[in-house]
Parts: sequence; C-alpha cells; structure tokens
Amino acid sequence: MVSTCSKRSPRAGSRRSRCSRPRRGPGGTAPAGGGRGDQFLAGQALSLESVLSAYTSGSAWVNGLEGVSGSIAEGLDADLAVVDADLSRLPAPEIGRAAVTRTWVRGQLVYELG
Repeated sequence: MVSTCSKRSPRAGSRRSRCSRPRRGPGGTAPAGGGRGDQFLAGQALSLESVLSAYTSGSAWVNGLEGVSGSIAEGLDADLAVVDADLSRLPAPEIGRAAVTRTWVRGQLVYELG
C-alpha cells in the first residue's frame, strides 16, 4: 500500500493532516461494498497483463522513453523489480501482498530484501 502526503502544510486553523489513507495498488482493491467484500465496478476490472503493460511499456511511451526503458531488451535501461510471488497465479485481491525482494535501476542493484 502507498500512503500519499502533500508537502503543503494543512490549512490555517486546521489540525487535519494532508496525508490520505493508504491506497492499494493493482489487484489490492479496497473493500468497496461497505466492507462486504464487493468489488467496485467489477465489470471494468483490468487484466493483470493490461496493468503490468500500463506500468511498464505504457509509462515509458507516455513519457517519450520507449527507446530508453519500459521493457527488458538489450540496450534499454535495466529498471526492474522482482517480487516473491508469481503474480499470474495469485487471485487479484492478493496481488498487493506480494513483496518486492530486489530492485534494479539502470542495471544496478539498489534494493534487496533482508
């Protein structure tokens, strides 16, 4: 889950923080039906393949970086993360529970769990 916080300070006279409640990432849907476990707009859910494409090659394309990153290919930046589960075999609500075990940025290991 990701917590989002604004760098702006709270409004004058307000004690409320600008931090929102944690959001869930792809597949980690929050309970939408009043906590009953219903999936909000289930008919509009994206496939895992579509989500991963949007986060990788789609993001590179939108930012004009498709010749630099967005896929695993010779000559492209080796920016990637390894998780501890096969996401294609997990039920959608459990995908957000997969932990990142290693992260590479431009071919350099920058994070390793443990």
